[in-house]
Amino acid sequence: MAELIYLDKEYVRRDEQDLSLVLGYFDGLHLGHLALFEEALRLKEEKGNKTAVLLFDSSPAKLLNNGKTFKCLTSLGDKIGLLESIQVDVIYLVHIDMDFLSLSKDEFLDMVEYSIRATDVVVGEDYTFGKKAEGRVDYLKERYGENAHIVSLLMDNGLKISSRDIIKAIEGGNITLANSLLGRDYSIVGTVVKGLQNGRTIGFPTANLSLLDDYALPKVGVYGGSVMLENGDIYPSIINVGTNPTVKEDVPVHVEAYLDGFEGDIYNQNVMVFFNFFIREETTFDSLEDLKAQLSKDINLVR
Repeated sequence: MAELIYLDKEYVRRDEQDLSLVLGYFDGLHLGHLALFEEALRLKEEKGNKTAVLLFDSSPAKLLNNGKTFKCLTSLGDKIGLLESIQVDVIYLVHIDMDFLSLSKDEFLDMVEYSIRATDVVVGEDYTFGKKAEGRVDYLKERYGENAHIVSLLMDNGLKISSRDIIKAIEGGNITLANSLLGRDYSIVGTVVKGLQNGRTIGFPTANLSLLDDYALPKVGVYGGSVMLENGDIYPSIINVGTNPTVKEDVPVHVEAYLDGFEGDIYNQNVMVFFNFFIREETTFDSLEDLKAQLSKDINLVR
C-alpha cells in the first residue's frame, strides 16, 4: 500500500529518505506513463530511493477549460489504485487552483525540492511545468543535472502515445486500439442505480451506472467486457452504451451492463466496468423476443 501524503499551501518540509519523483499529468496511466515508473523503479534498485509521484487533485485542463466539456480516462481514485498496483511507494497529492497554476517554473520546482525532497526527477520528453508551461525538460536538466531522467514516450513502432489519441479511439469505438495504448482494458467506475428494469422482463437484468467522473465514453453500441464488484468478484459482461431504443424513446445515453452468472442486489455499490472489445452497433429490434435472442448471442462472445 502506497503512503498517501496531502500537500497543502504551506508545503511543509518533510523528513523523507531520498526520493525518485515522477512528474506529469497521468490521465490514463498509459504505456508511455508506465515507462516513467519503470525508470523510477530502476533508480530504486540502483540508488535505494523510494519511488514517488506527484498527483493533482483535479485536472488542470478542466480548471482552465472555462466550463467546456471535459472528458477523462481515469478518476483520481482510479489513478491511486493503478499506482499502488505498480508498487509506487509514496503518492503526493496537491490541491490545484488558479494560484497553483500561476506558480512560475522556479516556484514549482522550489516546492518540489523543499516539500517533497526529490533527489531525482523522472519525466517524459514533452513534460512542461509552471505558469503557461514555461518550464521544459531542458530547464530540468539545468536544475538537476544528471539526476533529471528524461524518458521517451515512443512505442517500438515509433508512434507517440497520447491521452488524446486514446480518448479518440475510445469515442470511436476502437476499444482494441485504446487498450493496446493503455496497456490494460479501459475501465470506468460508477454507482449501480435503478433504471427502467426492462431487462428483468426478458431475463437479462442489467446494472445501470451513475458514473463517478466525466469519463470518456465509447460510442453508442454494445461491448464485451467484465464488471468487478466491491468485493473483488469479476463477472463476464455485455455492456451497452446507448439509449435502449427498443423499449424506450428519448432516454439520454447511459451505461448498463449484464453480469453473466450474477444473482443478487448490488444497488448503491460502486462497480468497475472493463471494456474489452466492440460487439455491434445499438439496434432497434422489432420485438423484445428479437432483442432477447440477440442478447443471448452477445453474451456467448464473453463467456
